[in-house]
Amino acid sequence: MRIDIDFHLLYGINDEGIKMWDTSLSDIIQCFNIIHKDEHSEKMAKYLRSADISEDSQISTLLLLLNSILRPTKVKKDFKPTILFAQEDTIIFVESDSDSRSKVDAVYSVYETWSAPSIVKLVFLAPNTLTLSGRYYVVYKHLIYQVDSVARAIDVLVKMTHLGWSFHE
Repeated sequence: MRIDIDFHLLYGINDEGIKMWDTSLSDIIQCFNIIHKDEHSEKMAKYLRSADISEDSQISTLLLLLNSILRPTKVKKDFKPTILFAQEDTIIFVESDSDSRSKVDAVYSVYETWSAPSIVKLVFLAPNTLTLSGRYYVVYKHLIYQVDSVARAIDVLVKMTHLGWSFHE
């Protein structure tokens, strides 16, 4: 993927971040064995501890649960997102490929009303983390990468974010 080449050229890092999940996933899951204050996060944490959960579901659930540990901060003077709002903003779940562009554009429109910049978004073709389809996208404005796993989606998101900031500086 071109982004891997660009990232390597800019930062000199060869390996992909997805390799970290193989050795660290079970340790990371243990960090989420806490009581979550909101009911939605508590249900996700319970699901995370279940035996029959795919790695993609584990990683996407962990990503959403980060919002209950690293609580959302004020976006603007009179608006602080709830944990659920932040979770819904972390991953955009869509029902079809055609929904993805309109949902991302809708999120970017909200950001614009807050005078916030557009950021790289994760878009998953699925109703939620329980029923992932295996089709994952990383979107930034007009750029769209389709990847084959949640771990790879996060890897590409991190690389796009770093490369984006490099181009803005």
